[in-house]
Amino acid sequence: MKFIPRVYQHRFIQDLLDDPFHGGFMDPGLGKTAAMLLAMKEAGALPALVIAPLNVCHLTWPDEVEKWDSFSDLRTSILHGRHKSKALKEDADLYLINPEGLPWLFGKRSDDRKKWVPGKWKNWLDRPPTLIVDESTKFKRASGTRAKTLKRFLMDFARRHILTGTPVPNGMLDLHGQLLILDRGKSLDHRVTYYQKKYFDAVPVRGRRHRVKYDIKDGAFDAILEAIRPRITTLRAEDWLELPELITTSVPVILPPNARKLYNEMKEHGTIEALDVLADQDSALNKCRQISNGAIYLPDGRVHQIHSAKDDAIIELIEQIGAPVMILYEFLHDLERIKKKLSHLRIGQIGKNGANATKKAVKDWNTGKLDVLITHPQSGGIGLNLQDGGAHQIWYTPPWDLEHYQQTVKRLHRQGQERSVMIYHLVGRNTFDSRVMRVLSTKGATQDDMMNALKEEIGWLEE
Repeated sequence: MKFIPRVYQHRFIQDLLDDPFHGGFMDPGLGKTAAMLLAMKEAGALPALVIAPLNVCHLTWPDEVEKWDSFSDLRTSILHGRHKSKALKEDADLYLINPEGLPWLFGKRSDDRKKWVPGKWKNWLDRPPTLIVDESTKFKRASGTRAKTLKRFLMDFARRHILTGTPVPNGMLDLHGQLLILDRGKSLDHRVTYYQKKYFDAVPVRGRRHRVKYDIKDGAFDAILEAIRPRITTLRAEDWLELPELITTSVPVILPPNARKLYNEMKEHGTIEALDVLADQDSALNKCRQISNGAIYLPDGRVHQIHSAKDDAIIELIEQIGAPVMILYEFLHDLERIKKKLSHLRIGQIGKNGANATKKAVKDWNTGKLDVLITHPQSGGIGLNLQDGGAHQIWYTPPWDLEHYQQTVKRLHRQGQERSVMIYHLVGRNTFDSRVMRVLSTKGATQDDMMNALKEEIGWLEE
């Protein structure tokens, strides 16, 4: 089947051809991978190094190459696993690697931080390749290790492109590191401190000494957009596609008295004396979330079961809506309870048993061989096409990571989905779950809004 670009893809492809340092902020489902492949072929810009999450490396890019006759001559090589050194030596058009593999490829600082230990990059190709960073929010922090590693080698690439569907999950500060990949600071300055001073006000965080948050200045939002406009093509699905209705609903779950008692102890004091559990401010939120879900990790690593209210709610919900359903979990003990509770159904899982198992689970889901597909938002939230398998998504825990939530919802609510998509959230009544849901319902919410909502639930954090 020949790839014939849609109208909106034509615009992106032309922008890529015109500008060797261009990016796309495009909603999932708009075909940005195929558009990028066609542009790179027309520009004669292969080979390319593609940096992307592992699922995207193993599934998205190879699947697009296999799907379209237009790309049947392209060869992919995945730089991951035991044979990655061999894969690097293969004659390929696309070399795919996940961000965690960059120290192996580019090198890293020595343990004493005094020198750079080179990786496999030196003398790799006989001509400058193209760099494509898929899901560029992985590099939003320019001060992070992976961003610093990549920055050392940006000039080795003849072209540099970025792709993402969620460019600002934490707010406009996230743009700096991503634009740095494209133009090395020409749009938003080469230092993040200069970017912060120009467009943001530093505001002290109440109750957190020496901590500040950055509120965007009046007029700065439009000024930032104007600064990056020449480098970025922005496409929203609702502007170009007729997507089915997306409906979100909360399923209230009442915690049993024993669970409520433990939850309140952790919320108010950061400790549960009966279980010898003591939490600091970084772990108290997670402990409350665990209790709301039904179990808690003890100091020795064992799991203490508390209640089954959310497990019972899943059974009732599936009986009402029917299978297939996609279930998102947060903690490993949640996963084990869900699998045990639904053992009578055909269950597939993404993200635990390697790339081949994930590929099989995706295929089984999309061909109707599964009743339930279970995954963690970090594993199943990026780069997977799951719209053929179902239209119901159940969140066992309302998510704390806004980017993962938005990406995971788009696995079902995307081009090719023929049914209304229903998103169900199991919400523990009078717990942090309720606060998270209020943030999710706010248009333009950011990750900071999410974290502030969670911290408000733990009163003693501000003492």
